[in-house]
Amino acid sequence: MIASMVTFKDERRRYTSEELTAIFEGSAPHYRGLAGLRSKVYWIDAERGEFGGFYLWESRAQMVQVQGSDDWLAAVQARYGITPTIRVLDAPVAIDNAVVGATRG
Repeated sequence: MIASMVTFKDERRRYTSEELTAIFEGSAPHYRGLAGLRSKVYWIDAERGEFGGFYLWESRAQMVQVQGSDDWLAAVQARYGITPTIRVLDAPVAIDNAVVGATRG
């Protein structure tokens, strides 16, 4: 498995947590049922003025197909008005407490 962490630095503090939550809820349907995406968590760090998404993918190829596309980057830039940074991480073990046990990728 591969994880990606997308971070937007909102240095001008243009969004409140409530506004971000509403934007997240609007974008969530685009990710539900997306091939290769195991999970996505939206996150906010109000103290640092950062927010973003943490994604868990079945494979690097599936992650690149979505997050490596110019269309995806243009869509998130348009949605937030900020260019994100993307970190790609190996995720050898995941725990889902809704399911007993660990899953190996």
